[in-house]
Amino acid sequence: KLSRERIRDETVKTLLAPSPSRGVKAWQSENLMRWIFPSLQAFRFSPEVWKELDRTPAPFRLVLLRTIFLLETSSLKAPFSDWDDELRALCFSNQDRAEQIKLLTLLATATNSDPTIAEVKKAMFHWGQRALKADMAQLWTSLKNLYPDQADHWGTWEQSLDQISASDEPIFLKELAITGKELLELGVQPGPRVGLTLSKLLALVWEKPQLNENTILRQLIQERPEELT
Repeated sequence: KLSRERIRDETVKTLLAPSPSRGVKAWQSENLMRWIFPSLQAFRFSPEVWKELDRTPAPFRLVLLRTIFLLETSSLKAPFSDWDDELRALCFSNQDRAEQIKLLTLLATATNSDPTIAEVKKAMFHWGQRALKADMAQLWTSLKNLYPDQADHWGTWEQSLDQISASDEPIFLKELAITGKELLELGVQPGPRVGLTLSKLLALVWEKPQLNENTILRQLIQERPEELT
């Protein structure tokens, strides 16, 4: 039996080829897909998908295939816990799976016809950096080509990304105008409650950036201890 590491390496080689669709089609026709991604053995991608796969830069091809399969067979409104078994079968490691879940979280947010600024900031927070749009640019292009009915929704979301990226509004915990040490000084219990309180404050600041002042955040902790701590 081949290890997942060997399967991953051979998969990457195939997807680096000039026309990766030929290799992926061969996996299915030769019944090899059952060793790579069993869920995809019987799944039939459309001709448009094969064309888009060949046009997509190599680093995005695997995630594009997995994302298309999940979009076609599942609902973005479903809890990601419902996809757990499927994701494990489609990914090579926990880190690989975590990256795929981040992408699906973004797509779920972007598919909302009217995402709030706070929802977009939350998605950027989970992505881990402000360069989300640059990182996602090629994948967005491929997905919009394949799902033109979602293009307007995703376009609105990208406009929100531009707006937030161009501002200095806080997105990450390190950008909060208060620290964990200060929370301890204000009487917040040590341990998980410090992180929980910081997360709650960040969520408030996503909604109202003007709250991100040290004196204001301190006052909120003192006035709403049961809610925030």
